[in-house]
Amino acid sequence: MYKKLSIMAMLLVSSGISMAISTTNGSGFILATPETIYETGYATLGTLNERKGNFVNISKDIQMWTRIYGRYLEQTGKVRTKYDSSLVGVSVGVEKIKENNHTGIYLSYTGNRAEMNVKRKSTDPYEYDGFVNSHGLSLGLTHTRYREDGAYIDLVGQVTYNIHNINTSNVYVSNTRGWGLVLSSEAGKPYYFKENKYILEPQAQIIYQMNKTFGVNIDTNEVTFDTKHGLRGRVGVRVMDAKQNYYGLANLWVDFTNDTSINIENDNLQESYDKMWLELGIGGQREVKKDTYLYADARIEKGLNRFGAKGTIGIKKSW
Repeated sequence: MYKKLSIMAMLLVSSGISMAISTTNGSGFILATPETIYETGYATLGTLNERKGNFVNISKDIQMWTRIYGRYLEQTGKVRTKYDSSLVGVSVGVEKIKENNHTGIYLSYTGNRAEMNVKRKSTDPYEYDGFVNSHGLSLGLTHTRYREDGAYIDLVGQVTYNIHNINTSNVYVSNTRGWGLVLSSEAGKPYYFKENKYILEPQAQIIYQMNKTFGVNIDTNEVTFDTKHGLRGRVGVRVMDAKQNYYGLANLWVDFTNDTSINIENDNLQESYDKMWLELGIGGQREVKKDTYLYADARIEKGLNRFGAKGTIGIKKSW
């Protein structure tokens, strides 16, 4: 409560700059920009199941996969902003398979449009305030090791170059650029039951993200973002029909840290969003012809002030 009041007080009395900007030029949405950049990086990464479907024990040397993914997300901040974003992307990857080790590389393009709404004062209704269009090109390196019992560990490193087109509700502001780094470690282990008909697979994942976004000028004021660091984790379980290759899943996601502060001249401002939410999903995989599989995954997520839905469809081929 003290932190919330402190942030609100800072927004209301900080030398008049931030309030003047948001009132006259519609730039209060800048407060939500760092959060949308985080979410774009996490969505591009995904999970192992989203990236390439279910594990198939094959005696091939090369596997290539491609997936199309989309996401809708809306969040309400604890201070005075809320936004909804629509994201779509495509990834293409290839892996070298040696025994139980899969080592690969992928390229991704992700586009995201986030529309922002703000409260001018704490008692005011939300008003549309502008949008940010983001375009990211990512390069990822992956290494997945499977044990004979099906347990796995999946390591991913992802570097992204971003371009952000920033518009207020009444005037174009600027393009700005940036880059991001994502590091992920995921692990899981299947347990068979009902005469090996079903699989119960606990999973855990930890993700570190760093973003560097260059500043923009709004009217005569400089807005800077500094270098941002985020740490996100999940624990969950997947239940699968081993024969049909369909599954359901549940995850608990937690943001341990995600710096969303911005600087407007000498004022440091920050919005705060949900730190914990639940995710439910279903998915499946089918062999459409020899060594070629079609896979899909759909999920919804819900927190106190957060709602989202996302989906993936992909195909993979082994040689």
